[in-house]
Amino acid sequence: MQTGITGALVSPTFPAGWTAGGLPVGLQVIGRHLGDPLVLKASACVERARPWQGRRPPVLDS
Repeated sequence: MQTGITGALVSPTFPAGWTAGGLPVGLQVIGRHLGDPLVLKASACVERARPWQGRRPPVLDS
């Protein structure tokens, strides 16, 4: 399945929450061929909920 600029499917990604260790987790939404409207609606719902709002990942020492 190809996605992105060279593929046929819309596949937005965005922050979706946090692990038990405090690290950020991302979510990628992928739909069927020509299912762009549904994918974008689902993504908009998650973005409106903004489960990541007000949190930042911890700074890691290198």
